Amino acid sequence: VGVWGEGRVRTVERPPRLREIAMDAAPRSRQTPYPRFQVKDSHMPTDSNQLTLNAGDVVRVMQEDKSGWWAGFKEDTSITGWFPAGKVRPLEAHAVGYARQEPHSQQQKQ
Repeated sequence: VGVWGEGRVRTVERPPRLREIAMDAAPRSRQTPYPRFQVKDSHMPTDSNQLTLNAGDVVRVMQEDKSGWWAGFKEDTSITGWFPAGKVRPLEAHAVGYARQEPHSQQQKQ
């Protein structure tokens, strides 16, 4: 729970643990057709399950969680993790259908 504005309180949910990402969702190659999103606002992780995002980075989304956190990986890296869905915008037409949610994992992919 955190303070949000004058006298308003907003509950912030935490994302599931990274190990809960479906194993078949993990990227096997760079040709994997996961939707592409561009980072519009930086995100600094607060735990090891979150992905560090810098404005302008391109990420691919592997999984959405109802908490408003998405699991994905940065293009051209072997880093995968959770990040707030509200920090990215779609780069491709088919990505626009993803739910836009406001809403954490940084691990080396094997």
